[in-house]
Amino acid sequence: MVLITNDKSIDLMQLCAPLTSIDFDACYQLRWQVLRAPWQQPPGSERDELEADAWNLMVKDQDQVVATGRLHESAPGIGQIRYMAVAPGQQGKGLGGMILRGLLALADSLGLNKIELNAREAALPFYQRAGFELLGPSHLLYGQIPHFKMQIALAGEGAEKAARLTTLWHQTIPMAKFMGLRAQAFNSEQLICQAPFDNNSNLHGTLFAGSHYALATLTAWGSVWWQMQSLGVEGDIVLAHGDIHYPQPMTQAPLMMSLPNTKDSWHALAALKDGQRARVNVGSVLVDTSNGKIVSAFEGRFVVLPH
Repeated sequence: MVLITNDKSIDLMQLCAPLTSIDFDACYQLRWQVLRAPWQQPPGSERDELEADAWNLMVKDQDQVVATGRLHESAPGIGQIRYMAVAPGQQGKGLGGMILRGLLALADSLGLNKIELNAREAALPFYQRAGFELLGPSHLLYGQIPHFKMQIALAGEGAEKAARLTTLWHQTIPMAKFMGLRAQAFNSEQLICQAPFDNNSNLHGTLFAGSHYALATLTAWGSVWWQMQSLGVEGDIVLAHGDIHYPQPMTQAPLMMSLPNTKDSWHALAALKDGQRARVNVGSVLVDTSNGKIVSAFEGRFVVLPH
């Protein structure tokens, strides 16, 4: 989803979805610099008509985008990865692998069964190490750059996990069911959720402030739950403290997205294996998909109690 905002961006050397117009412009610039400029293609040639319906990921080093990639559904149940790019001088640091793993996790959580891509010859070993199968020659880009078609099958575990999280919310938190909260996708760092507007509006025709808080809190809570599932640990997730800010009113269905956490923070969840409580800080934002603006930003401190 294209999320263009004028708010601050995430300055972490981690995988995340672009959140600002600056982020998106930087992703497009990196695409052009790596994939188009060397073949004398003009700016703008790095984009296509599918941008609004695609999912983008990036890795940032401070305020600089150093890697990016995109996923879109090319046919029912089939996704395509395009525009994989790593900044010059940043190769060999695992950044392309971060993007690829995130896009595959995203596709799996969206319920896609297979991912296809067209790789340049030099990139074949990279994708083969990730489990992609080489199918054969694909096309010549600009009549001179050979590409090869590759594919990989997905296990479907992410979609099953998203369904379990939605069911857990609806069965244990009646308000979540009434709000229509649904876990939509996960990109290996961020949980993305949706909810209908009509179930969460107030008498002013805007999103109810209580829904802002509940949806943002549960999105961050769900991100903790997802990471716990990945680590194979159990516990009761309790919100210890939360702050929320409302930059502007909301008149459309929100898209909720947790913010990427630090690896050290997620590692704190390992304490649950020793019967100790864990503390993690997780934030989330609500985004108006009609104009791409952040309408609320939440910061939460969670305590996970061992069973």
